[in-house]
Amino acid sequence: MRTMQNIWDTFCNRFSNFPMNFTDEMKGDGISKTWEMTFQPLCDVTAYKPVVTKNTGTYASPTWVVLVENTDYTIDYKTGFITLTSPLPEALDPN
Repeated sequence: MRTMQNIWDTFCNRFSNFPMNFTDEMKGDGISKTWEMTFQPLCDVTAYKPVVTKNTGTYASPTWVVLVENTDYTIDYKTGFITLTSPLPEALDPN
């Protein structure tokens, strides 16, 4: 059963003029290509669309590259799933 608070929270998430900023970190395993974001639905308004980056450097000396939607990844804004076109390489141990 949906409560009034639940309905209000859903409404605020979908139609808020102030989307919540958050950061998710995905560590590659060389196999996985799909990840679920911490919060959903994701905002699909251009000014607030997610920025997806990939470290092409090392753990100690990262080089961040911005990925391009529909080229490097696809995103389901309603469910919060991001699917990369190729898996992230296995994450290096920082030690």
